[in-house]
Amino acid sequence: RVKSLAMNPYGTGCVLGLEEGRGVCKFWNDSLEDTNASFIFKCHRNRPDVYSVTATDFHPTETGAFLTGGTDGALVIWNLLSKNRIQILREKQEPITRAYFHPGGELLAFSTGQCWNAGYGTQKIPKIY
Repeated sequence: RVKSLAMNPYGTGCVLGLEEGRGVCKFWNDSLEDTNASFIFKCHRNRPDVYSVTATDFHPTETGAFLTGGTDGALVIWNLLSKNRIQILREKQEPITRAYFHPGGELLAFSTGQCWNAGYGTQKIPKIY
């Protein structure tokens, strides 16, 4: 199931965050000749645990950079062109519920809170950073 969605700044594709610790990069200009344009990648996993990807956003000025946030509490920056992780920005115990880049790209806002992944009775106070 899809937990998050972000359109790229050019309107030519999107990144989806899925419940089972995967991300999907999908582009509208797919053709039979260009099978690498869209791809699925694994993220927010710590064997044997798999976490939902609850936040996705593209950087507005850095071409090919996007982020994922998960119920594992990690915020990760990815390079779309090389299909690699660039940097882990945060690793905490609280699940990431949303994350967005400022339109100028110089700031990042994110929130933590209950995603109900651990069930009832484990509630934490939501926070905005």
